[in-house]
Formats: sequence, structure tokens, C-alpha cells
Amino acid sequence: MPTTNTSYYKKVRRDGKWVTIDTRTGKVVTREKRKKDYKEDVSRRDQKSSDRRSKLKSFLKRNLIDRYTYSDEFDKKKKRFKTTLESDKEYEKEVANRDTGKDDSEMTAKQQARALKISKKRNLTNIPVKKKADQLKSGSKNESSSSSSTNNETKEQFLKRTRNSPAAKSGAFTDEQRWLQRQAYLRSRANRKKKK
Repeated sequence: MPTTNTSYYKKVRRDGKWVTIDTRTGKVVTREKRKKDYKEDVSRRDQKSSDRRSKLKSFLKRNLIDRYTYSDEFDKKKKRFKTTLESDKEYEKEVANRDTGKDDSEMTAKQQARALKISKKRNLTNIPVKKKADQLKSGSKNESSSSSSTNNETKEQFLKRTRNSPAAKSGAFTDEQRWLQRQAYLRSRANRKKKK
């Protein structure tokens, strides 16, 4: 069954002339309409073929390339390097296990070290690892006071503290806009705490 607009067009002879009609309606189609429909059909066909190509590419990558190429991670049990697919699956499992809603500060030192190792391997942002001595020194009082101090900081303190943040470096936001966004965030957080 035809799916394009131009597939419904047919040349017929009417009043001594050859004209193109739309077989669905039986009306004569103008030249501009034919050109427009042809362009739409071509773009739709191109989109379908590019979708097909991208699906095929991802299928080949997942089922052939990743199965037969090796990563730089060594599997001690099998005594060989892991395939890219094995490495990716292990990484997804580790991320799923790690993503428990905890902050990095709530993770144990071993979990932080593992997360840092993974992030370096995957070129992700590095997660700072606290040493046990630092964890013992920093008590819960210090953490709560530091979080409350960031809540009550002045505009100048906030701008100074966040001068190297991605939002500041991008230039997409002015200092005033960043300050307003910070205030809006603190208000919404306070509202959430009240609801609980």
C-alpha cells in the first residue's frame, strides 16, 4: 500500500491536456503542490534510512564489535582482558549498585575509592575520596555547620565560592541570575522540608 503523497498521483488526460490528479480526491494537483509533496517524501525517506542505519550501527556495535574487541580491564578469574561488552555490563551494574540515593559523603571510604577508580576509567568527573583520618577529624557538627553556613551566605560569598562553577564559566548566566537561582533553590528546599 502506498505511503507517500506522490504515490497517489496519476497522470490522466482531461479536456485534451495531460494533468496530474490525486487518486484519493480526484482533483487536479498543481505543480507547486507536487514539488512540495515530493520534497516531503524525499525527506521522510531519508529520515527512515538514517533511522535504519543508526539502528543497524547500534546493533552491530552491541552484538559484534563490543563482543570481539577488548577493553583495558583485566579479568583475574578468566586470566584475560575483558571484552568491551563485559566491561560495559560490569560498569552498568556498579553504577546501579552505587546509585542508592546517597551522597558521596555518605559512602564508605572503600565505595568512594571504587567510584573514583570507575570514574577515572570512564573519564567521568572525579569523586574526591576522603581518607579515614579526615573522616574521623570531621565530625557531624562540622558538616552541619558548613551546610548551614552555605545556606546563610551573602551574595558576595556565594559568587566568590562559585566563581569557577560551570554555570559561571559558561557565561550563560549573569552573577545576578545565578544568585536569584540560588535563592529560588533554597526556598524550594525549605518548602520540601516543611512538607515532611
